[in-house]
Amino acid sequence: MRKAIVGALGLALMASVAGAANVTYTVYPDVTSPTGYSSTGPAGAFGFDTNKPGVSATAPTGFGSSSFYANVGNGQYETFRVYLPALLGSSVTVGDLDALSYQSNTTGTNDWKVSIYTAPTGASGKTFPGDPNGNTGSFYHSRLQMLPAAGTSGNWAQQTSAGTLWAETNINGGVQSPTTSYSDIQNGAVTIHGISRDFTGESIMYVDFSLGAATGGGIESGSLDDIVFSVGGNTYTLNLEAVAPVPLPASAWMGTGLLGAMALLRRRKLMA
Repeated sequence: MRKAIVGALGLALMASVAGAANVTYTVYPDVTSPTGYSSTGPAGAFGFDTNKPGVSATAPTGFGSSSFYANVGNGQYETFRVYLPALLGSSVTVGDLDALSYQSNTTGTNDWKVSIYTAPTGASGKTFPGDPNGNTGSFYHSRLQMLPAAGTSGNWAQQTSAGTLWAETNINGGVQSPTTSYSDIQNGAVTIHGISRDFTGESIMYVDFSLGAATGGGIESGSLDDIVFSVGGNTYTLNLEAVAPVPLPASAWMGTGLLGAMALLRRRKLMA
């Protein structure tokens, strides 16, 4: 009877795990990685467009003791780039990405900014505005930007895709106006600068988290951690750390195994 109960519980746990992928990966700087970052789990590829962030000895509650950190001057920015299809192990569209969030601790005027880049379509290179539905950039189709919120005054705070306005600055003529909500983007076509565009079917290449700006940016500094992507009811969380955990040597695992075997043998002798 006891074995049957244990078996039933085991099946229930397996079903729970299979039914929802709520996974947390630890990502850390790695000079040996071609992208500049590595992960303790199968979290795909990470990289950077500009200078990559450094690290900070501070973190939000529940996310270790460190985070990624950027300190930029006028006309500078630093970026942590996540290749979302590699993270999820499959292609993902803007319509598939239900939500995203992150925690930040900034002391400047602006917070970290999120940019979603989608894969180019049709002819290579920029084809907009000649083609209203064409590529708005030289290497991407669309660039949806989550406008940066105000700095967090040195405190950890969460920013969400639902709580911030978005823009496609290329369609806007280079300005971050007009703006729209992420829920409107999720619901289908939105009108930006007089042009109607539906982003939901566009395939996401990568998502950038940037502090500062190439033009018009000020002096900014701040930390980034607890990045969460929500897709189809599943969540994928990135815990950003300064140093990779040191794995136990093989001898330690062997010793653990031997101890377990000895304990099992002793138990069998006592039962006999």
